[in-house]
Amino acid sequence: KKKNTSMGIEGLHPLLKPAIHRVNIKNAEFQGTTCAVDTSFLLHRGAYACAGKLAQNESTNKYVQYITRFVERLLDWNIKPIMVFDGSPLPAKRITNINRSDERERNRLRGQKALANGKTREAEQFFQKAIEITPDMVLNVIRTLRTMGIDVIVAPYEADAQLAYLNRAKIADYVITEDSDLVLFGCHHILFKLDDQGNGELFERTKFDLKKEFSLDNFERFRWMCILSGCDYLENINGIGLVKAKKIMSRTQVTNIELILKQLPQNLGKLNLRITDDYIKGFKRAHLAFLHQIVYDPIQRKQVPLNPLSDDVDYDQLKFAGQIDHTPLAFQHAIGNLNVKTKCIVDNFDPNQWKYRSSESSSSYTPAHLKSIWSKEYAVRSKPFSLTSTPINQQILSTPSPPRKIRPQTDSISISTSDALTSSAILNMYLPISNEKKIDITTNPSSSIEYHTSLIQSIEVVKRPLLFNQYDNDTCSRFFSSSTVTKTSIFDAINENENQNLTSNKEKFSSSNTNKKFKGSNTNNDNHNDDDDNNLSPSISQNSIDKLITPTKQNRFVLKRKSPNIEKQLSPTDNSNMKIFEQDAE
Repeated sequence: KKKNTSMGIEGLHPLLKPAIHRVNIKNAEFQGTTCAVDTSFLLHRGAYACAGKLAQNESTNKYVQYITRFVERLLDWNIKPIMVFDGSPLPAKRITNINRSDERERNRLRGQKALANGKTREAEQFFQKAIEITPDMVLNVIRTLRTMGIDVIVAPYEADAQLAYLNRAKIADYVITEDSDLVLFGCHHILFKLDDQGNGELFERTKFDLKKEFSLDNFERFRWMCILSGCDYLENINGIGLVKAKKIMSRTQVTNIELILKQLPQNLGKLNLRITDDYIKGFKRAHLAFLHQIVYDPIQRKQVPLNPLSDDVDYDQLKFAGQIDHTPLAFQHAIGNLNVKTKCIVDNFDPNQWKYRSSESSSSYTPAHLKSIWSKEYAVRSKPFSLTSTPINQQILSTPSPPRKIRPQTDSISISTSDALTSSAILNMYLPISNEKKIDITTNPSSSIEYHTSLIQSIEVVKRPLLFNQYDNDTCSRFFSSSTVTKTSIFDAINENENQNLTSNKEKFSSSNTNKKFKGSNTNNDNHNDDDDNNLSPSISQNSIDKLITPTKQNRFVLKRKSPNIEKQLSPTDNSNMKIFEQDAE
């Protein structure tokens, strides 16, 4: 077995990520909520700043100041805190407590030795590992919180079980802690890693899919998996962590935990492994500690088990989960008037003579669920607590974007004549591209602007002629793989005046575009120079343009990237003026 000197179940928090969401408790959805705070981890954090003084038994209140600042922030955010403290040592945790106490004492002695040798920084590190929360420290914090008007409750045993009970009984909407063990107690909402800005990670049990994440049928098997990997109540078997425990529990269909434990040597392939009866008993005790640990109900003002006892419960092992105290001392213990170790009365606090500080101080009316838990007028929240969380990988406090409107797909596209382009603009789409900025001829008030009013009747993908098959990977145009054009050409509206304006503008293009050319299949000049773009003559007639773009039975008007030997592959046609616009691969 391996000694467990760390807090909680090692490696559990990363496995909870699918059910954890990033939140900020300053948001409106947390306004007026109640949180149960694990004061134990706050005490340890606050004691880190004064670990040396505490180890030398010197007077300090830095740990008290740390907790009061934390509480004040919650009040500023309009959140009601219930501060929960550890109580008496749990019998099931006796071995773990002994191991941790021995480890603290060793670190304290190492720190004193380092301090004697003048190694101040090294001594401080040892003293931080030797921090022990004493009953006197707890009493100092409780008295300070009372003066602030803050609810305090001391658990009969472990604060973890008490926190879970407050959350499950709807007394607290969520729990603030750093201990992932609270998941095993059945908490519904747990807030981890809360910072000074209100950012934290919220665990929601409703989003914890055991079947999907762990291949487990129920929460009990998940609890068995965690106990098997090692917890505060039972040391793990050497070599078994969460990963291996998950495999064991997900692969077996056995429902009897004692039989599962006895089959571990075969399932692990370690025939020399011996599962003793003491380990099996310890496993059952740990399970009962998570399931039936004794807690305090502030409404009924009595101690109760975390979950109702079942008929098949082993009462002989149940005592390790704590014993119910039916005496009046149970109430004094809960309100913090009792020393949890000596069981002696150390204070005379009376909640009936105490002025509670409501988180809604600006309002004259305080809802019953926001009153003190020790008040006779207190009642749990009538409406279940719920909130909208954001995924952990999303930015906090970001304004959600409105949902995108997706247009329904249709088989046809309607084009309004009022939205039609000018014929010159359409022609510009298919002219060679120049590096110079094109001049918008539509801005010239002297030129006559004629808008294209012929509607496109159909656009469809058609099978190309065989002569283009080897260039199927090319793109025939910017928008379509291939197209058919109606008999009435879209360029029929181009008049001679527009051709002249277009030619005058084309002459202004840079002569550096030597790679882009306009070639004709029927021309008398065979020696083209690099400035062929400037040879667009205004003498091109309207009839030539019509022939240029109007398809015939033998061919179709196709815009192609320049391909080698393409002229050789073209079959002769009746239209001698058929021209092909080509553009370089650039």
